[in-house]
Amino acid sequence: MIARTITSRLLTALLASALFAAAPGCAADGDDGSGEDVEDSELPLISSIPNAELDAFYADRANYRAVKKEVAEWFPFDENACTAFMTTALRQAGMQIPNAMIWNGETGPDRQRVSIWINTSGLAQYLIRKAGWRKITDVNDLRPGDIVFTRPAERGASDFHTPLHPRHAYMFHGWKNKPRTGLVVDNQWEEYGDRGFGMYERNIGFFDGERSMFWFALRAR
Repeated sequence: MIARTITSRLLTALLASALFAAAPGCAADGDDGSGEDVEDSELPLISSIPNAELDAFYADRANYRAVKKEVAEWFPFDENACTAFMTTALRQAGMQIPNAMIWNGETGPDRQRVSIWINTSGLAQYLIRKAGWRKITDVNDLRPGDIVFTRPAERGASDFHTPLHPRHAYMFHGWKNKPRTGLVVDNQWEEYGDRGFGMYERNIGFFDGERSMFWFALRAR
């Protein structure tokens, strides 16, 4: 039984590694093979939770540990896991985010099926189209609990992300130096966090040469 569990987790890790090895940011474009592939019209409309409620949940160390533990059970590494962390936090906070595929919102050759659970554009499209969240385009309007999506490339950097595929997703918690830096919560607890907790100060309204900047945020209506 133990050997079977280890083998299953190893196969999951190898599959995920193959899917995301080439992906900077959080998730690869395209059909990444995660989730039920049903028509978008069949995806359920869901009730939202207030962003302030999401903020209170995800900014709590104990809740963050619970999110991290659950993600580790089905997504075996933290790199490229920003959407996995975000969707898990939303589900644990009370939103029923389905494990399914959705069209990424683009047209022509860039139109692709992507995972809601592990792809930034998949999550963004689902929240807008099925949960009724609205887009915030002014960084100065950010409020605690908003889900921020960052630009796909900075200063002409070579990046395979398509125009509607954000590079990163995190929850905004509060300003430190508006509109430049603030406290955020995401999957990068090892690199930037504190003792296993993924809250840290991050550039938001500017590009610091390393981490991508604010593009838009989503907020429940």
